[in-house]
Amino acid sequence: MNPAYSPQQAAAALKHITAGCFITSSHIALPYRQPQSTKPVLDYVAKTAAVGLGKIIVVSNHDEGPQLCTPYGTVDFDWLMSLHQGQVLPPQTQLTPHDTINLQFTSGTTSTPKAVCLSHWNILNNAYIGATLFDMTEEDTIPCSMPLYHCGGLVKIVLMAMTVGAGVIVPSESFNARATMQSLTQERCTMFAGVPTMLLACLKLLDEPEFAGHDFSHIRTGFVGGSMISPVLRQQLNERLHAGDVRNIYGMTELSPIITMAGPSGHDERRYSTVGRPYPHCKVRIVARDDPHRTLHVGEKGEVVGTGMVMQGYWQDEARTADACVTTEELDGTKTTWMRTGDEGMLDADGFLTITGRIKDIIIRGGENIYPPEIENVLLQHPDVDTVAVAGLPDPMYGEVVAAFVVPKASAYIFQDAADQNTVDLRTQAKCKLQRHDSGVDVGDFSGAEARDAVLATLSKHLAPKYVFWMDELPMTPSGKIEKYKLVKMGTHALSVCTLRV
Repeated sequence: MNPAYSPQQAAAALKHITAGCFITSSHIALPYRQPQSTKPVLDYVAKTAAVGLGKIIVVSNHDEGPQLCTPYGTVDFDWLMSLHQGQVLPPQTQLTPHDTINLQFTSGTTSTPKAVCLSHWNILNNAYIGATLFDMTEEDTIPCSMPLYHCGGLVKIVLMAMTVGAGVIVPSESFNARATMQSLTQERCTMFAGVPTMLLACLKLLDEPEFAGHDFSHIRTGFVGGSMISPVLRQQLNERLHAGDVRNIYGMTELSPIITMAGPSGHDERRYSTVGRPYPHCKVRIVARDDPHRTLHVGEKGEVVGTGMVMQGYWQDEARTADACVTTEELDGTKTTWMRTGDEGMLDADGFLTITGRIKDIIIRGGENIYPPEIENVLLQHPDVDTVAVAGLPDPMYGEVVAAFVVPKASAYIFQDAADQNTVDLRTQAKCKLQRHDSGVDVGDFSGAEARDAVLATLSKHLAPKYVFWMDELPMTPSGKIEKYKLVKMGTHALSVCTLRV
């Protein structure tokens, strides 16, 4: 279960199931945050009558765990594991390959969490196919940077490695870039994986003495998934992390989770610019956004739907299962279930899939579709930009306009022009200082106008951000995905406050 759930979300998720025992940690460990006690969640869950839990076991994972988690008490993990060490569990002969083995909860960040029903057949096949395509053997080792309650960590790293006997290193309880890099270098891992934000965090450490002189040639392959990777980040991975054969993958939890992968280094440049071609036993179609039964032509943009290892459905939720799945029937009567991804993309004549964006993230300005990744890629090339996310904000004239949420580098100096009402500083930390070259010449001020000019120098005028927001950090899910809906709320609120002041 996602540790970022609120007490209400946790109870809503657990309402799906009946369990004799609920095991949780004493503290919630999330990336870049201080550990938080699970007591508020436990209190709410324990008193919620709809949750059928026989026993609550709290495993200590923090020095202050026992004091903070009363009245439930805590147990030591090693002690818990030693209780039945060596015990052989009886074979469960009544199980079949298509029984549900895993309820993989969705994030629940914008709605009630959905429990995705995945079978033995779903996840084992997806993992084994991945291991085969990566030519994995027992000689490989991979650090698990992705959380185990996420399909990426559970299936695409741990289970994939288990199918061939490869090694898995767990660097830290939640993602930690330094711990991941230490595992990568000290264990000389042969594979590397993560979402773009995780890999970007690791790249930032390469200039430090601990990692600067390391030879990363022991990395032979790996994958990037979870969200689209910018060409700038891809180039940095290739040049600095020996990641020329780290491949783009694409999928979602409901597809167990991967459905396409870019091929090995023998393919052309499309291994970097696309998410590849379908996995064996999987298919991809592009359909009209307003009619999932109408397949579009090669080169046309529409919603991506996939089939192959599709979920069995959302647990006890027929309505949302029906909304997410589309069934087609061939002339011979063969029926196929397709999963709607909510992503927009297109296929080329050779079957390579390009993801152009989340349908809900596409900005529609005066009837024109604007794709945030192309703007983000331009801004990421600016020397003063650490990271950036682009989203659409409401506008009375155009419907939506472009807004850039920019985290400047610590070495940048931000110039805030009082006359520029469309640039808003949302940072709470100390302002960045002026950077100087070795020659002693000032680098110069970075402003909202300069950010817009950087986009105008490469892209059309309507793609330049109307609004620029300076940020300390971008809101992210525990699995490293940027939560753009939160940025929209923050931006809209900030502009309303500025308007009131004027």
